[in-house]
Amino acid sequence: MQTTWMWDAEHQIYGSEIYGLDMDLKQGELHWYHGDTGSLCGDDDGYIRQKISEFQRFGPPPSIGKPPVDVTKGVNRAIQILNRTKEF
Repeated sequence: MQTTWMWDAEHQIYGSEIYGLDMDLKQGELHWYHGDTGSLCGDDDGYIRQKISEFQRFGPPPSIGKPPVDVTKGVNRAIQILNRTKEF
């Protein structure tokens, strides 16, 4: 199972900032992205790694800021499902 989210910055400076997040179930990590549209930031290693357990305790990394409510709910829901199925 792969779960991915993307959203734009609430107060964009140039109208091109985007954020992204995907879950690496094998490593039990979240990968956070921040960049410009068209930067293909998901195609390289230019992301912030965070253990799922750290996200549950502290929330997203400070440099990412606060994701939209629906993204946070989706991430927490996916973690609940994964915990029940013991996929990580």
